[in-house]
Amino acid sequence: MSAQKFKEVISKGYTFKKDSLILGTGMLDGEGITHAHVKVPLKTINRHGLIAGATGTGKTNPISSYTFKSTCFQNGYFNFF
Repeated sequence: MSAQKFKEVISKGYTFKKDSLILGTGMLDGEGITHAHVKVPLKTINRHGLIAGATGTGKTNPISSYTFKSTCFQNGYFNFF
């Protein structure tokens, strides 16, 4: 799959009518694809989630980022695009 096609598929799959939280970017063949944002709708962030992985695989940073962004959004300090 080409990077352009991948970006289109990711963008279509992660388009929501209301505000959403950007979790990161989609990866194709080990490379992050610019503007292929992986998102979650804000109305669903009060549900359960799972971050799993071996020691040292980078679980803490996504959780910290997610917590910061959701807290700032709820307090009106953060602008999502």
